[in-house]
Amino acid sequence: PAPAPAPAPGTPVQLSSVAVYSPAGSPDNPTRINRAVDNDPSTTWSTSQYRQQLPALKPGIGMMTTFTAPSAVSAVTVRSPSPGTRIEIRSAPAADVPVAQTQLLGTGTVEGDQLRIPLQAAPPTGNLLIWITALGQDDDDRYVSELADVTIERAGP
Repeated sequence: PAPAPAPAPGTPVQLSSVAVYSPAGSPDNPTRINRAVDNDPSTTWSTSQYRQQLPALKPGIGMMTTFTAPSAVSAVTVRSPSPGTRIEIRSAPAADVPVAQTQLLGTGTVEGDQLRIPLQAAPPTGNLLIWITALGQDDDDRYVSELADVTIERAGP
């Protein structure tokens, strides 16, 4: 039989797992992290509420995605109701590495309800970190960010 055709550029990368990434402390709402990748923008994963902006208590918090197969990626789209959330997209050689061992591919700040972050070209990866380095602010002057839907786009051949 002929090999299966390669997935088309711009199609979503298939995820095998997703986990809260919090190297400096306990993970925020780990049982709800799947809500950020369930293709339902009405469900969200939220960080904990903090009285101080990052990096006062921790350098950041994020979501580590693991792909079903290594993939080259071109962009990440994040739906979020948390304006001011600053996000870095980082390639990771493994799901449990320190941030210093990840490669920065793109950055963006949530302004509307959707943020598309184009990524610099990089070798295929099996893990991508959605790393929050600044939280949004709620009506009670607390810092918190919600991710409603995260889509990772495949790069072309």
